[in-house]
Parts: sequence; C-alpha cells; structure tokens
Amino acid sequence: MAEDPWQKPTKVALQRAKELFPDGQGFLLEEVDRTSSGHWIVTISFDHPALSNRAFNLPGFAPIKERLYRQFELDSSSKEVLRMKARNVP
Repeated sequence: MAEDPWQKPTKVALQRAKELFPDGQGFLLEEVDRTSSGHWIVTISFDHPALSNRAFNLPGFAPIKERLYRQFELDSSSKEVLRMKARNVP
C-alpha cells in the first residue's frame, strides 16, 4: 500500500518535536496543512512537566496541565524542517 503524502512530513515533525522537547509527554498530531508554495505545516501538541508543575496541586484534584503547541514548516521535497514556531491556542 502506498504511503499517504502527509505521513512523511508528519513523522519528521513529530520526531523533531521529541528531540527539541525531551521532557514532553503525550505528543499529539493536531493539524497538517500544505501551503500554496507546497511546504507542509504540521502542528504538534504536548504536555510539558515544567509548566504543569506551576499549577496548583490540591488534594483530591487532578493537576492542571498546560499543553504546548508547536508548528513546524517543512520543505515539500526534502522534508527538512525550515522553521518552528509556538502556536497559541486559547
């Protein structure tokens, strides 16, 4: 079976996110898009323990976790990461 065209850029972005944020947990694919120039835009989210520890930990309540969102732009042919930026999600 042929691989979908979005699978390779998605794998590259996920691998790069895990390399850049080794303490991250629960990595999830949020969005995959392609620009008019053909570059791939892949959004990955994850929990980061350092941010979660800032939350109030009250007995009997689950700790509040903050998710980080990172958007990776990849070259359409080489799948090289061209840039990464923080994406704010309300």
